[in-house]
Amino acid sequence: IDPKNPTEIGPPYAQLTDNPPTTKVGQMATFDASKSHDMDGDPCKTFIWDFGDGTPKQTTKQPVIKHPYAKPGAYPVTVQVTDKHGQTADAGLTQRVSDPSVSDDDPSRGPRAPNKKPYGGKKGKGTKSPSSP
Repeated sequence: IDPKNPTEIGPPYAQLTDNPPTTKVGQMATFDASKSHDMDGDPCKTFIWDFGDGTPKQTTKQPVIKHPYAKPGAYPVTVQVTDKHGQTADAGLTQRVSDPSVSDDDPSRGPRAPNKKPYGGKKGKGTKSPSSP
């Protein structure tokens, strides 16, 4: 509250989280702004979502929304929250989208070692360690 104008109400607080932080192409990402609130601690009234991928912004009264991405990349996601006093605040994050044909979360399916190839080097003679007294 502004001491010069004690009746003026401060702006709301906006917070945004994503789950999971990295999705695959076509997988739904869940965005959650439910921890956003006005200066009285009350929930915000509207949420304007920008998913950063060129799709139209969406306005909801609910603080949670799901969105899929069509291409891999890093997308700047923002939400603008509006409180009961008509004041707004913004929060944002970067949603990462991986290409399933490029990345693989299963390390057991990683690159295979070449089949037994001859080494071609000379066998080492080893080193002798000095004898201790």
